[in-house]
Amino acid sequence: MASFLTDKTVQKADVIAIQEPWTSSQAEPTTHYPNKATHQLVFPRGFEEERVRVCLFVSKQIDPRSWSCKTVSKGYQLLKMRRTHSHLAGWTDLFVHNIYNNDDGETVKTLDEEITRRPYAEHILVGDMNLHHLMWGGEGTRTDTAAEQLLDILAKHDIGMTTERGTATWRRNEQASVIDLTFVSNSLIERVIECRIGTDHGSDHYPVVTTVDIVTPPYEPPKRRNWKATDDKRLTEFVEQHVNQLTSPNASPNANSDLTTADDVETECQAFMEIITGAVDISTPWAIPSQWANPSFTPECQEAVKEVRRLRRRHERTGDPYDKELYNAARNRKSRLIKAALRLYHRRKVQEVIEEGPAGMWRMNKWARNRQGAYDKGITPSIKIPGSEGLAETVEEKAAAFQQAFFPVPPPADLSDINQTTINHDMMVINHDQMAINRDPIHFPAITYQEIAHAVKSSPPNKAPGEDGLPNSLWHKLIEIPAVLDTISRIYNTYIQIGTNPSHFQKSITVVLRKARKRDYQLTKSYQPVALLNTLNKFLETVIARRISYAVKTKGLLPNTHLSERKGISVDHAIQGIIGRSVR
Repeated sequence: MASFLTDKTVQKADVIAIQEPWTSSQAEPTTHYPNKATHQLVFPRGFEEERVRVCLFVSKQIDPRSWSCKTVSKGYQLLKMRRTHSHLAGWTDLFVHNIYNNDDGETVKTLDEEITRRPYAEHILVGDMNLHHLMWGGEGTRTDTAAEQLLDILAKHDIGMTTERGTATWRRNEQASVIDLTFVSNSLIERVIECRIGTDHGSDHYPVVTTVDIVTPPYEPPKRRNWKATDDKRLTEFVEQHVNQLTSPNASPNANSDLTTADDVETECQAFMEIITGAVDISTPWAIPSQWANPSFTPECQEAVKEVRRLRRRHERTGDPYDKELYNAARNRKSRLIKAALRLYHRRKVQEVIEEGPAGMWRMNKWARNRQGAYDKGITPSIKIPGSEGLAETVEEKAAAFQQAFFPVPPPADLSDINQTTINHDMMVINHDQMAINRDPIHFPAITYQEIAHAVKSSPPNKAPGEDGLPNSLWHKLIEIPAVLDTISRIYNTYIQIGTNPSHFQKSITVVLRKARKRDYQLTKSYQPVALLNTLNKFLETVIARRISYAVKTKGLLPNTHLSERKGISVDHAIQGIIGRSVR
């Protein structure tokens, strides 16, 4: 299997269907996965006590939003893809059935049920059927009863065979048979380019290559900026020039004056963000991602790779034994360099995490516990729709299921007894109309430059940005510009005074993340939503949170027994409080 998956020809396939895959002995079962850069592994889950019989590799060149996979059983996977014929414009559904038949009769029956549920789709069936019939085995082949049942089912659903009759797909010593079969819908028969036996890789089963002339939606990865390549000089000059114009006395009638209304704040914020966006456009290039990129590679590693390629081409061209020795020596040197670079990079990352203190150690501990099986965390399986027996398979259906689970419609509030409610505590009855809190209001001064600069500079540089795509690392540079700091201060203070925030602060991206540990990821409760706010709004929240924390501590707004979510408080304080109370 290792030789098969590392074959360059195999890695060009859009879908690789494996039967009887090798299974690791890790806590979370998986299989050999050498082609992480080109394919997404889909390994059946929930069969820890049994051996999984099938798995799939789907090319990353196919838009991940256009396919989903359903695990029917430990020997049956159903891959749903949206595709089109090359001469048509409309997308249709194509189902790839990856089957390992253990000859118990259930697999053939289940196949009929799955195809019957999708009468208007087209189907491709591949797998180790473990069935014999003269239709594919040729004259003299014994006929299995289950093979007759399979042919009846395929004929009912208008599906034909593409496997070449009599061509052995399994061979051991002097024995040979045709048991690895391929079937496609008759509407696709004319579009089958080839169905042949592939290169032998040492297994008793030969790989079967099936090529069909269809088009799948290509994957277009989201564009992102290469923030490491930012021209800081151009960024600073552009921002200084335009922000100074924004706040100059001749810029507008209301310029260089306090903002007084919500419209003033909205206009100021929009103009300010347009300047920042324009500065990013001229100073920061778009990233050109590569599936082979490795952050641990050093310039020496890159030069070694180029040298090995040059010497290999030279050896292939000349055939000189001396050139072969040079090539082998360069290849060995490249291997040593890359191994040392990977080891050094990993140690440096571990050291950086350790230097963060206890928080970094806990983060590394979480990574070590959850890194197994991390390959499939980018896949969202079919989601069980809350309150229904159906499954959400498309991206739109999954989004609707998550929205229903995370943001349900709240029930109407019952206000019928609002005037009769009383509070009973320690034999005391207080009417709501007579209850009042005798506490003087706490007044805060205007937000200072120091508070804003501290909130920005203390933010982690590589946190995920919000809807505007501007990371904290960019604001670390911009906050050094006095005009930028002044503009942010005026927006923040006006926002606090008039009690309204600009629309830029209200935009966010909600990301759905998996919860840790073993869970059923077809259930919505196994996920949690995380809102990514625009960074400019997060800085203001940091300032306000620090002020509230200070007021809680200095003004005694919470009792001393309240320990949850308080800075500098740990479980030790709770234990000490319990011990002290029990002694008294």
